[in-house]
Amino acid sequence: MRRKLNVKRHITAFILTLCFFTIGILIGSQLTSERVKFLQEAATEQAIDFESLQAQYLYVSFTKDNRSCAAVEQTFEANVQELEDTRKQLENFVKSSQINEKAYTHLKRQYIISQVRYYILAKSTQEICNRDIVTAFYFFSNDADCADCTNQGTVLTYLKRVFTDRLLIFSFDGQFEQEPFIPILKKVYNVSEYPTVAIENKNFNGLQDRDTLLKEICTNFEEEYPECEAIPLP
Repeated sequence: MRRKLNVKRHITAFILTLCFFTIGILIGSQLTSERVKFLQEAATEQAIDFESLQAQYLYVSFTKDNRSCAAVEQTFEANVQELEDTRKQLENFVKSSQINEKAYTHLKRQYIISQVRYYILAKSTQEICNRDIVTAFYFFSNDADCADCTNQGTVLTYLKRVFTDRLLIFSFDGQFEQEPFIPILKKVYNVSEYPTVAIENKNFNGLQDRDTLLKEICTNFEEEYPECEAIPLP
């Protein structure tokens, strides 16, 4: 009788464990689905924001009236920052295994294409709005293949805080060649190692310190800024 009770107890425990395990899988699947949905919605919203921003710049260009440039530039900077925030969320979801590979590839391709669009828009309207900006492309790799990429990212984040909307930094995973733009950009900017930072048309291969990049950024500005005063320019 006692043996029957023990068997029944074990069977009950097994069934309960299986139920909890199944529920955990379903919850995890639902969380993954919700995160993918969130990122897809963010990508759609960013696409609409970009179309709006493009229309604003076209309007300024058509009317030859740069009085609206300040408002447009503010919108531009906010959109680029939102794009970067989405990228960070995407990377965090991947690290915690909360998004599947196919969805990740699709969303990361959208992110890369959006960055290239913003870059082209920024450069094409630079003259119209008299924008004194410097653009930088940052090519990185995963931590296993690039021990210095985290430190380089920290340096660039600092420089972005210093120059705010006068410095536009576009980040690209150099190993993510599922997006055809990546091999093209790597060839154009002659990327042979990671990290690589390209400031306008000048490449810096390997880890670069703050002062080296700061000097190059300041060299490319048309005006003089307090942040550059202590830097000995060539």
